[in-house]
Amino acid sequence: MVDDQDSESATLVVTNDSAGASVLEKIRNTPSSIALDECFSAGDDAFLDRLREFTNSGKLQAVVEKWKVDERPWARKMVRAYLAEPMNIRRHEVVVKRLFKQAEEKLDHEMMGWFLVAFDRLIRRYRSKRYRYDRSARQYVEYQRLWTGPSWIGYRLKPNNIPSIFSNRTRHYLRRRVWRYFRYLSYADGAAYRSSIANAIKLYRDGDFVSGENIIDNWSLMHACYFNSPVIRFGAALVYLEDGHKLRDLAPAPYQKHLWREHEAFAELLELIRDAESSFVRQWAMELIQQEHEQLLAGMQLRQLLPLLAHEDPRVQEFAARLFNKLPSLGSVPVETWLKLLETDNLSVQILLCDAMNEHVAPERFDKGQLVDLTSMASVPIARMGFELLKKRHESAPFSAEEMAELSGAQCEAVAGQVTSWVLQVLGARKNYSAELVVRFFDSLQMSARKEAVNWLTENAPGWNDPQLWVKLIETPYADVRDAVVDKLEARIKHPIDNGDELAPLWSAVILGVHRGGRQKPKAIRQIVGAIKRKPQRAERLSPVLAIAVRSIRGPERRAGLAAVVELAASDPQLHASFGELIPELNMSAPLESGGVTCN
Repeated sequence: MVDDQDSESATLVVTNDSAGASVLEKIRNTPSSIALDECFSAGDDAFLDRLREFTNSGKLQAVVEKWKVDERPWARKMVRAYLAEPMNIRRHEVVVKRLFKQAEEKLDHEMMGWFLVAFDRLIRRYRSKRYRYDRSARQYVEYQRLWTGPSWIGYRLKPNNIPSIFSNRTRHYLRRRVWRYFRYLSYADGAAYRSSIANAIKLYRDGDFVSGENIIDNWSLMHACYFNSPVIRFGAALVYLEDGHKLRDLAPAPYQKHLWREHEAFAELLELIRDAESSFVRQWAMELIQQEHEQLLAGMQLRQLLPLLAHEDPRVQEFAARLFNKLPSLGSVPVETWLKLLETDNLSVQILLCDAMNEHVAPERFDKGQLVDLTSMASVPIARMGFELLKKRHESAPFSAEEMAELSGAQCEAVAGQVTSWVLQVLGARKNYSAELVVRFFDSLQMSARKEAVNWLTENAPGWNDPQLWVKLIETPYADVRDAVVDKLEARIKHPIDNGDELAPLWSAVILGVHRGGRQKPKAIRQIVGAIKRKPQRAERLSPVLAIAVRSIRGPERRAGLAAVVELAASDPQLHASFGELIPELNMSAPLESGGVTCN
């Protein structure tokens, strides 16, 4: 039982029955007017959520009377946030109407722009199938019409329709009234009208243009942006598409078009392109600025284009990139700025920027690390541009072997093969050859790079007679490289080439034995040991071959390799130390007299 209707001061007498529990639950869910007043007084953003909980007309009237005369910036921010929410809370008509009348009386152009957008969202038509009888064809013909939907909240709505506290008639009236305000403003103060409309249409969101019919549902937007368009016609309350036209035929034809041709409109349109929340409005602004301000576009500065080039909308990026390529001072743009612009994910913009860089930026302006980074990018146009600049730079200031080896990290599959082929022609020459650097390209993440590296490994390459390289290649994690190496080793053993290295067949047999067994492998190991004893300087080249024998999974080969390492380590202290570094899994700390080797 409840003794008082006011939930804040209610005295409850709750029995143990279910009725008492339901009353308590109802009161617990009743919004608190005290909390609402406290949020308003404190300037708390939770005020908006509290307000939308209320459906009591008396309380709402009291709140809105204080709210509309509040001069705090917070109160103004709450009005904007309130109008951005759907108008679907019962009894809130009083809030909307009184705030609207207050803004209209005070000639608050900015707030009236908020209402313009909010009222445009009140009407959303959807397509409905209809049938008419065609007497000549003697059959029913299906056609579509746009239906506005019901006038009240409780009606069962179609998925695309938006419930509202206002009837359809009131919605149409509010939209006509707010547009009338801006129409009169255009006659009284053209600059204020243009600025206010620009600030208002920024607020339209992509969700306001979900379907084609939603575009022409925005009554005030259509007036402001397409009033003189032959594609549409304006009825008493709605906008219709003219027969024989499609929405794609819409071109900017704004109300009071001469106002948008003024010099000051150029900056406002640029701001629209940059800051508008909807892609539709940004596209309108880009088309209009190209129609009316072609000369000003041609004279734009780089600082004006940079925010557009970094925009999240790909169409804005492409628009800015086309203007960027026409700038007369591209040759003086800092390299750091070019590199920053290339961070865009828009492929079309990347292509335009790369073409401009090839034309206006000399390779000497980049440092070598920047060119390596550009060539290693995943983007095809950027990687190709970087590779061309790098080759030109190499002609005047050759890259070191280490710098060129960094190109093994190329991320673009389409370019990595070309980069590898070019690098190995330079890096694989005998005067520049290093197994440690060359092997990076065999271990590249890109298949095209690994393929070119395998093609480079022929009898004419300096790595052909380097057992260290072959040992590294046989241990590669990539099956395509490993299979190619095995094929080359088998061909080498079956058809030996007279290259002046009598030990090549021996170490080739040992390395190949990792992928197949054979009785000849232990014998080849013994022969390699004898060759090292006769000429200790051979140890540097052949020690990796013995290391791979030690790691064999086959018992006879592993034992032969261990015996060879022990014998060589005991015979030469230098070899003892080098084997300790080469095969860390062996404990080489034992004294030489005992063989000097134990397994960890």
